[in-house]
Amino acid sequence: MTLNANSSPLVKLLTLLGVCLVCVIFSSVLLGVLLQTGIDKAVELGFTTVLCFGTSALVYQRIFEGKFFNKALFSFKTKAYWYPLALILFLITIPIASYFENPESDELLFKLFHDVSNLRLILFVFTMAFIPAVFEEWVFRGILQKNVIALCKNDYLGIVISAALFSLAHFDLSNFVSRFILGLLLGLLFYYSKSIWVNITVHFLNNLSAILLLTAEDRGLTEADGDLLFDKFVYIIPFIFMFLTFVVLAHRNKILTERKEYLKSKENY
Repeated sequence: MTLNANSSPLVKLLTLLGVCLVCVIFSSVLLGVLLQTGIDKAVELGFTTVLCFGTSALVYQRIFEGKFFNKALFSFKTKAYWYPLALILFLITIPIASYFENPESDELLFKLFHDVSNLRLILFVFTMAFIPAVFEEWVFRGILQKNVIALCKNDYLGIVISAALFSLAHFDLSNFVSRFILGLLLGLLFYYSKSIWVNITVHFLNNLSAILLLTAEDRGLTEADGDLLFDKFVYIIPFIFMFLTFVVLAHRNKILTERKEYLKSKENY
């Protein structure tokens, strides 16, 4: 079978999985060699992300589209209001995702940011916030979600499954629900905004907030084990607002689609 843009979604997904596995194995072997040279942890994390996700995306694009880079996917053509809207939705989601987080999983990261200098902190922001935001969104929303939706033949089911796969890909079951909620938000944002840059912005802010929080805790600027600010009921309120927002967006999208179909039928008539 010739692999091209018209290949089935299942073939594309299996190819993406195969390419990712090869990249993971290759990066593990190469990283094992580099660790012998005393490579910096920040550089190691950035290198691993680029090699695993970046290479996978580039190879996938080359196989199915005949080119390494998809200019249309990274187009800046999107409505400006999506950025503040995405920021608001992200802020609403934070307490929901935080409620399901496992604090024990932050212990290793906390050690990573112990007595970190400002210069090294900037390096961590680049390798742990910006690079993952770009390449993970490229793979999970720009490639995987599109194919999962096509395979399921149901947009929202495809978004849910993609969010679950996004969370599982981090190999941290203790924080599965927390990352699933973030993946769900990112999936819905990409579905409605059609902009990978909106997703990259939100993903970057999520990673950045975690880095700054861990750094602040290490420097004694905030309490690591403070009490929850809200009880369980209050955590439901942001979810309600987020749900209503996407209901409005879905209704608006339906109206625009019906209007386009009406105008098209009128032109054909």
